Amino acid sequence: PFVVLISVYVYKYYQYVARFPKGPRPLPVFGNLLQFNPSRLHAFLEESSREYGDVFTVWTPRPTIILTSYAAIKEALVTRGEDFAGRMRSFPDEMWMTTENGGVIFSDGEKWREQRRVAIQILRDFGMGK
Repeated sequence: PFVVLISVYVYKYYQYVARFPKGPRPLPVFGNLLQFNPSRLHAFLEESSREYGDVFTVWTPRPTIILTSYAAIKEALVTRGEDFAGRMRSFPDEMWMTTENGGVIFSDGEKWREQRRVAIQILRDFGMGK
């Protein structure tokens, strides 16, 4: 039974990996952490860029999409900026959040835009920018 559970986990893991842009094949649990030397990360990313193109995924063990050309960065941040807006949820953020997308520090998306507009309006009312 244990071998079956491990096999199902590995199968589901690689199905999840297939949703992201191509990149070095990750290991379950460790991702690509065992495939590169942290002091020579730039060499690993350069080699991966030559092999997989301008956009690829590195697993650390969470997926990290790497953009290595000006054209890819411009398309991601300017042309398709709404798709890439927001914050990545990680352990420390989720530990301190009491509500979904709550507060000033942890908000993003439309809630963040609304809070920003209100804050700028209040600061302008107090004379900032005059």
